[in-house]
Amino acid sequence: MDNGVVDSAPQLFTDQDIGRWFRLPSFVRDDVELMDELREPLSRRIWLAGTPWGPLLIGLEDVWAWLFYGRSWLEFQVQTGLKATQSTRGR
Repeated sequence: MDNGVVDSAPQLFTDQDIGRWFRLPSFVRDDVELMDELREPLSRRIWLAGTPWGPLLIGLEDVWAWLFYGRSWLEFQVQTGLKATQSTRGR
């Protein structure tokens, strides 16, 4: 695998890092399955914040979420994660 691809891939952050960064409520942080679902998109967002174009891309994601989903990007991610965990728990 090309080292440039590996170096540019966002790292996955811990539950504690994600919880602090997004100020997630305890019911979200305590749900292991939900945090597993949220880890990739939220880690990507943290990683983007440290890149030159990250703040612009984050702003565009926020506008997109409000326009098309009527809620914040974070709220949309949590709702999507909850739906995914409910479908796996129901099986």
